[in-house]
Amino acid sequence: MPEDWSADRQRCREAGIPEAITYRPKWQIALELLDRAVGRGIHFEWLTFDEGYGGKPGFLRGLAARHQQFVGEIPRNFTGWLKAPRVVTRPFHRQGRGRGRQVPRLAADSPHAQRVDEMLRRREFRDQPWRRWRVKDGEKGPMIWEVKHARFFPKDEDGFPGEPLHLLVARNVLNPQEIKFFVSIAAPQTPVATLLLVGFSRWHVERCFEDQKGEVGLDHYEGRRYLGLKRHLMISAVSFLFLARMRQDLGKKNPEVTKCQVQTALGALIPCWWLDQRPSAKLLVRTAEEIRQNQHKNAEARQSHIKRTRKRLRELGIKLTEITRCRWGAT
Repeated sequence: MPEDWSADRQRCREAGIPEAITYRPKWQIALELLDRAVGRGIHFEWLTFDEGYGGKPGFLRGLAARHQQFVGEIPRNFTGWLKAPRVVTRPFHRQGRGRGRQVPRLAADSPHAQRVDEMLRRREFRDQPWRRWRVKDGEKGPMIWEVKHARFFPKDEDGFPGEPLHLLVARNVLNPQEIKFFVSIAAPQTPVATLLLVGFSRWHVERCFEDQKGEVGLDHYEGRRYLGLKRHLMISAVSFLFLARMRQDLGKKNPEVTKCQVQTALGALIPCWWLDQRPSAKLLVRTAEEIRQNQHKNAEARQSHIKRTRKRLRELGIKLTEITRCRWGAT
């Protein structure tokens, strides 16, 4: 619910939006969805999210209060300390009249909170060498990132240091200008490899939304009523779930099959129910050939991307055999 819509209740009533539905920040909705899922017996070993959620200290505290492990990306202007400043709880009274300062507060000699991108110039990071990790092998070849790691105390809304977190700074070796910042509440002994695997697994969710929008029209609704929108979202979700399960079953025999190709096959099968035998056979043969050609093109494109990526890594003097692969740790 957009905030400006929530403030215009007449507009909401015209669209059929219930009075109980009002604006809430996305991170609060996310915590509610997490509680609902956990209440139904679903357990999440890890959570990961983009900087839109990672930049909200309240969201990070909410996950910590729920004892939920996470690795989330944060914006480069996220602030905190590498060493927690001293917090004073003793009242401070001025000389003469007037109220004393409120407590607790940061000690007078405490350093200011610093942006995470500026921390790279600090000694703790400057003297730490970049360590290369082979995060995974993707559709375009090996993903190699250089990483620095430190303990980090985020600044909360009141200006105080929060609970210590892992801070990972990851730099793409093929594009050094691409730098990502991650924080995690995992135990101090959690391997960096595990944190990287979680942090870089968000593409599954992003691809899910991309496929839903492109294959089943999740973002194609142009109506003006709340009830119609809800129905469209539910039909889109159920349709995508059906395609995903079909792809999972078919992928056991043909790993190259995609959800898009499953949809193409269904688009041919459904008309065959009322076509004569000969037209339906022609349609099925033509569709099968189209799917085979698409799979062949996808395989060729994937191999081309992989060769190009490996060539660029060789030109940079990077030997894949000397780089540690990320693997799940004991935690």
